[in-house]
Amino acid sequence: MYLLSIITILFKVQMYSDKEVYGQIEYFFVHSYSENQQILTFIQWISEVYIDKYGAKRFQGFSNYDFIEVKYIDRCVGFMRIRDTFYIFDKENQVNYK
Repeated sequence: MYLLSIITILFKVQMYSDKEVYGQIEYFFVHSYSENQQILTFIQWISEVYIDKYGAKRFQGFSNYDFIEVKYIDRCVGFMRIRDTFYIFDKENQVNYK
């Protein structure tokens, strides 16, 4: 039975105060323009996040790519794929079993 695949790193991005968004970092680089330097990252966003009855966050796949500033990365989270669903492991927002 196929249960889980490789655990990879996702990042929670804090660009919007009212919405949690997650993405997978592809690479980092330094951009210089007119004597200003910024550290940017090329990120692949995940699809919409759903919360199940236990409070576990899950998503179905990945969506588009984008460039963002590193300062918007909030924390590192993990995810695990079980069949066609990805589950997010976020220490700050753990599952509640009640």
